[in-house]
Amino acid sequence: LSTFRPIRKATVTEFNNREGKIRFLFRLYDVDKDNRLSKDDFHEVLSGLVGGTVDPDEMEKVIMRAIDEAGADINTSGDLFITYDQFKKTLDHVDVETRLSMPF
Repeated sequence: LSTFRPIRKATVTEFNNREGKIRFLFRLYDVDKDNRLSKDDFHEVLSGLVGGTVDPDEMEKVIMRAIDEAGADINTSGDLFITYDQFKKTLDHVDVETRLSMPF
């Protein structure tokens, strides 16, 4: 539960800090656990979140925009993927400390 608590200097732990929260979020999206985010990872997560309420073409656009904005790399098979460092950089201007928190 500490992963979701607001960060306070007195309660900083391995998971309850900016880096820990970003790693947690990255692991949520890394469905196949290969330490990179692929189009398939995003598709599976978004499908689980929105189900059939979003048109497949629209979902594809959202996924490709996220991958593009992160500065995705291309592997030897021509597949796009996002590394942890790229993912983390996209969150540079996001207030992860409070946005990834649940008050108890």
